[in-house]
Amino acid sequence: MSNEDIIRCFENDAIPEGSFHHADHVRLSFAYLCEYPLLRALEKFSGALKRFADLRGKAQLYNEDCFPHLRFRSEYAVVSAAGEQVQIHGRG
Repeated sequence: MSNEDIIRCFENDAIPEGSFHHADHVRLSFAYLCEYPLLRALEKFSGALKRFADLRGKAQLYNEDCFPHLRFRSEYAVVSAAGEQVQIHGRG
């Protein structure tokens, strides 16, 4: 699945209930960082996660303080996605 597909699926709430886990969260953050400049990625990612939590009646799980970590990942992020190493450098 491409970065665009992952983002579109998430933003359209096409994720089955109970199937969004930590690895999916990391992969989604990577997709946003690859597709958008840093500040836009932070804005879109945090907004999408807030909507996702709200739609599931779990707004208390959303925490804005979690998102500054993306800034560090934008300088040098290594994510294992689908069994392969993917690297981005100085994105944003």
